[in-house]
Amino acid sequence: MKKSLKILAVVAFLFVILVSLTGCGNKIVATKETTEEGITYKEKVEIKLKDDKVDTVKMTMTFEDKDTAEKMKDQLDQGIAMLKMMGMDSEGIEIEGKGKKITMKLDAKAFSALSEVEMEEVSKDAIKKDLEEAGYKVK
Repeated sequence: MKKSLKILAVVAFLFVILVSLTGCGNKIVATKETTEEGITYKEKVEIKLKDDKVDTVKMTMTFEDKDTAEKMKDQLDQGIAMLKMMGMDSEGIEIEGKGKKITMKLDAKAFSALSEVEMEEVSKDAIKKDLEEAGYKVK
């Protein structure tokens, strides 16, 4: 259960960071390969913008095997269930697993509820630097 919340926290933090790059056009893409607790996966985050505001966020995680992807999807589903129990509206959050991939989609309302950060307070240059230091490639 703690692992599920940790994964959701990391995902939410990543979304907060990436949405700060809204000056880069209508779509932002960031990629990274991660190894955590012996599990290696590739992350791809796509943020679509509309009128310089987040419209949708899509994160795709690709694992080395199907079984690991299924376990991680189950943990994400449990994390969402916990958020519902804590009173958060999970409408606008979609998690789909297919083979070695897990895709999480958030609409603008769900993104805002998860991030809880005023985007005006975050510097675009600082976020780019943080992402690069964390190993992300931002396009």
